[in-house]
Amino acid sequence: MNIKSKINHLHIELAKIAEARNSVNDLVKTIKQNLELEIQNYNLYYLCHLFLEKVEIGPDTFIYHVPFGEFLKVGEPYALYA
Repeated sequence: MNIKSKINHLHIELAKIAEARNSVNDLVKTIKQNLELEIQNYNLYYLCHLFLEKVEIGPDTFIYHVPFGEFLKVGEPYALYA
């Protein structure tokens, strides 16, 4: 009887360990996803500053200035007019 009781207790402890391991794995997965999202947002924030120099918003206008526009010559096929 004593051995059966110890075996049952060990099974319960193993189940608790497995549950704790699953919880830790879920937590690690959530942290990784949040970290990846945070890094993506961080990169987008700084990339935005590379592509947009200044933005002017009026009641009926939206004007944006791009820093790489000064490197394009008028008449080039890739020149952008905003």
